[in-house]
Amino acid sequence: MNLREWISQELVFGQFFERIEKRNTVLHAFGKTVLRPDGSIQGPPRIHGWTWSAVGDVLIWNSITGQVVAGFNGNVFIGESPLLLGSPPGSTDKYFLFPYVSIRHASAKVLYVISSHVAYGKPREVLLSQMLAIGVPPGNIWVTVAGSNNAGIRVVDGITFSHVAENGYEYTGLLDIVKHDVECDLVFLLHDTCHVGPQFHSLVQEQPYSLRIDYMPVLGEGLFNIGLYRKDFLVGIFGFLESLMGISKQRAIDIELDRTSEGFRHWAKVSSNFLCEFGHKKGIRFPYDPKVGRNTMYLVGADMYKFYSLGNENKTA
Repeated sequence: MNLREWISQELVFGQFFERIEKRNTVLHAFGKTVLRPDGSIQGPPRIHGWTWSAVGDVLIWNSITGQVVAGFNGNVFIGESPLLLGSPPGSTDKYFLFPYVSIRHASAKVLYVISSHVAYGKPREVLLSQMLAIGVPPGNIWVTVAGSNNAGIRVVDGITFSHVAENGYEYTGLLDIVKHDVECDLVFLLHDTCHVGPQFHSLVQEQPYSLRIDYMPVLGEGLFNIGLYRKDFLVGIFGFLESLMGISKQRAIDIELDRTSEGFRHWAKVSSNFLCEFGHKKGIRFPYDPKVGRNTMYLVGADMYKFYSLGNENKTA
C-alpha cells in the first residue's frame, strides 16, 4: 500500500470480523473518513479529535489524548480491492479502511425490487407512489406479486410487474430476479409494507461500490432482509432461493434472523451494514387504515419505514 495515495480521499472505516467457521467476512461500517494532510482525521463522532501519523508504511491513529488507538499495517484484498487492517495495541480487534467510491459515482445500476402479494394491493400502490415522487426511475423498479392466478410480466408506466403463483415471502422477489436474469448490478429489496422518505434513493446511491460486498442490509442484524444484494451473489445461491418457495412463515423468520445458519449473512462471503452508524426507531402508526395500528420501525440509514402486525415481536410483515 502507498499511504500517500490514501491521504485526502474519502475512505470507509469500521470494524473487521472474520468468521473462520463460515469462511466469510463481516464489515461493520462506522462511516466515511478522510486523512487530512495536516494530520487530523475527519470522520464519524466516535473519532472526533483523533489524529494520524505514519511510520514507514504503518498508519498510526491517535486519540484526542494522544494515545495510540490503532496501527494499520495489514493489507489484504477482497477481489481486486485493497483493504487496510489495523489493531489497537494489545488487542485482537481489527479495524479496516478502504477507498470509498459510491454506487452513484460507479454508475452501477440498482434495481429496486418490491416483494409483494396479491392481497397487498393498497400498500403496494402507496409505496410505488412514494418511490416515483422522490425520483426513483420507473425502469429501475420491479414488483413481484406472489400468489397470482395468472403468471406473467406486464409493464405499467415503466414499472415492471411480475406475477408468480408461488410464495416464499420476501424471498420470492429475489428468486424472481434471478429466474428472469434481470439486468442490474445490485438489487435493493423492499417489502410492500414499507414507506420511503425523501432521502431514500440518495442514501442507497451513496453506499460503497468500491469493494465487492455481497450483502448489505440496512440494519446490521439483517432484520427483514431489507438492503442491497449483488446480482451475481443472488445468481450464485439460486438453488437456495428456489428451495424457499412454499416455506412456512416461521421458517422465513428463522432464516431472516440467521437462526438456522441459512441467512444471507451466512451465504455471503463479504457482508456489511449500511455505510453510517445509523440505527432504527420503533413506534406505532396507522399507515393504511386509521383504525388499524401497526408496529413501525424507522430505518434511519435508508430513510424508510417498515410496518408489521401489532403483537408480532419477531419483526416480520
